[in-house]
Amino acid sequence: MIHLRRGTYRLRSRTDNNNFDVYKDGTASAVATNRTSIGSFGITSGTYRIIFENTKTINMTGQIYINADDGVQAHLSMELGEGGTHTADNPTLKINNITTSTNSQKMAFFILKKSIADHTQHTITIKGKAPTGTENIPNFEYNFDNNFVIDGSQKFSVTGDATLSPASVTVKGSDANQQMFNYLKTVESAKKELNDIRKRQKNPADKEQADKEEKALIERMEAFDASARHPKKPQFFFDLVNLFDEPEVPDSIEDKSTYFRTHYWDRLLPKPENARYKLADLRHTPNLFNKVNYFFFGLMYYADSDTICKEIDRLAARIGDDTAMLRYIFDFIEPRYYRSTRNIGWDAVWCHLQAEYYQKGRCPWVSEGNLYNMRHNFNRIRQSIIGAHGQELWMADTNQSSDPKDWVSSHRFPTKYVILWFWDPDCHHCQEQSAALKVLYDSLLTAPYRPFEVYAVGYESDVEKWKKYVREHDFRWVNVGGPNVNIDYQEAYNVHGAPTMIILNERRDIIMNKVLPAKNLLKFFEDYEKKKQKQN
Repeated sequence: MIHLRRGTYRLRSRTDNNNFDVYKDGTASAVATNRTSIGSFGITSGTYRIIFENTKTINMTGQIYINADDGVQAHLSMELGEGGTHTADNPTLKINNITTSTNSQKMAFFILKKSIADHTQHTITIKGKAPTGTENIPNFEYNFDNNFVIDGSQKFSVTGDATLSPASVTVKGSDANQQMFNYLKTVESAKKELNDIRKRQKNPADKEQADKEEKALIERMEAFDASARHPKKPQFFFDLVNLFDEPEVPDSIEDKSTYFRTHYWDRLLPKPENARYKLADLRHTPNLFNKVNYFFFGLMYYADSDTICKEIDRLAARIGDDTAMLRYIFDFIEPRYYRSTRNIGWDAVWCHLQAEYYQKGRCPWVSEGNLYNMRHNFNRIRQSIIGAHGQELWMADTNQSSDPKDWVSSHRFPTKYVILWFWDPDCHHCQEQSAALKVLYDSLLTAPYRPFEVYAVGYESDVEKWKKYVREHDFRWVNVGGPNVNIDYQEAYNVHGAPTMIILNERRDIIMNKVLPAKNLLKFFEDYEKKKQKQN
């Protein structure tokens, strides 16, 4: 029994005989070596790719167990060619006896790539009671994946040439697949026609006629698409196309971007009583990745953290108790928000995920060890996110007095804003940024109003080096540093590198925790004031 965790595996035939090794992609050592047959092996639910790279015959028969998230197993017995043999003369793959121990729909994905030889004809034959879903046709020569539908047909075949382009495919025994490939053939043909038209549009002599042809083609394809998506007997493929469509925004709507965002999930995640498919099925469809990715890291890329958090909560409410779907979404977005170092406010989004979901026990798939690490990072990061109250620092200035009465506060200035500037005199980037900040600061020394003070913390253990740099460069703002400080400012403001900029407002709440170029600071304060007035 070989127990394989989620991942991609390859079977490699040994050159001395027909035995083979089993490797997990990205690892140097084999999971199993010198085997004559796979036997049976248990796999956790997910997508698997079995890659054949040998130039000899592989004898492989056995059962593949796919453990669904609700504990139900889908059993598939797989043979390569007749009698369990895959040879260059017999490229047929058969998947037999697909059954599930429940009536709920299940999807299983197997993608085969790079076979033992080049072939011109490939046939997929499905037998047995099949779960509804989309599978992938292997292109052994070009590593190209196409789709076919498992619609409950007891036996059907999809045959094509080595390119497996829709135009080359012939379907037998499946009306659903016939409709799908007819649709794909028309779309593929229209794309080629459009490419030809756009080439002609570059020629001034042909442009007028080509523009007319483009308009006619688009109108023809819009009519075809509307008709194809609503056949008399709806098929799974067209349901998927409709489910993943973007919302249509009525012309009467003024704030079209907000309408589009708030209705983005309406088709895919309708009210439970209107849902045609279980979310557990839809999360295995190939388009879900693109839909989630576009929403959070395309459509919402420049949104403020409050808006992103509201959309996460709205989406989680739509998902409800479907832990598997919630895991799909959170596994996708959580590490991206955590790793971001340049996107303003994304650390606040990550902290929201922690505070409202992970640390409240709403993510049961996360191990205790990972939760502990997340909690540690959460307690560290949340102190310095936008909106948090800045902790007051008391530090010694260049006089380096050990008496706390002589220390300077980071909060007690008459200016509306305070820029906490953590910098290192040995850091080249710090030197450049500090020089630019000095130009701005000095230009405002004689101005009737300067909106900010700079509280510059020398991020340097060599106090004398820091003091010398301050003197030589004539920094006239508040300079503090050294070991004499009331709290650990690195923990208080998540300072783990230089330069780091924290901007505090009049309440000494954090309104920025990313380094802004000095030339943009006055504009930032101006925009912040406008935003505050609008909110009030």
